[in-house]
Amino acid sequence: MLHGLDFPSLYLELFTIRSLSGRSYSTLAENMLHALKTIGSSLASTRIEDPANTNNVLSDDLKLAEKQAIAHLASRSAGEQYWERIIR
Repeated sequence: MLHGLDFPSLYLELFTIRSLSGRSYSTLAENMLHALKTIGSSLASTRIEDPANTNNVLSDDLKLAEKQAIAHLASRSAGEQYWERIIR
């Protein structure tokens, strides 16, 4: 789901881990769609700190427009009907 976007992967990884917290490990497809939908709805407004240094706010590394672009593409991907259109 890169869509040609450039972003710090640790930021998105930590956001995704948080979004999947408490969910079943057995539903990979549902978790993938949940993560995409959560990125689409909450990425731009969620503060993510570096767990090794809480003074380093990873979510501040991107401008709002960059976060919104990622969120838009995640939402669009979550709405696709076929996996080959979601994961490229």
